[in-house]
Amino acid sequence: MTTLRQNFIRELVLRGMSPRTQESYVGAVYYLARYYHKAPDVLSDEELKDYLFHLAERRLAASTLNQQVSALVAFTSSCCGVQSTFSMRYCPAAARPFGARRSSALTKWNSSLQWDVRILKAERFS
Repeated sequence: MTTLRQNFIRELVLRGMSPRTQESYVGAVYYLARYYHKAPDVLSDEELKDYLFHLAERRLAASTLNQQVSALVAFTSSCCGVQSTFSMRYCPAAARPFGARRSSALTKWNSSLQWDVRILKAERFS
């Protein structure tokens, strides 16, 4: 394990991050380094933004992108000693596919439709 990774894990522990969050953040930095084939502490902000754009092109969920942003902000601020120029809200929320989350209007429509079906069944069997 490199000293850079050890320092990053130490910083995450000091911030009170859960073990699963630590694992996710270290993985995010690992994949960043693997993408550029160089140490993550020497990457510029433009390279970080390009990497996030690459992830967005892969159509990852907004929560995944925001987790990547959080990991990279934590890494650059704690291990590189540099405040990054991109913010925590760099990645906007993605539009949900139809039916993934029901709106109140859709729920009302479904409940009224189910009520109509129950009435029809009752009339049919009476």
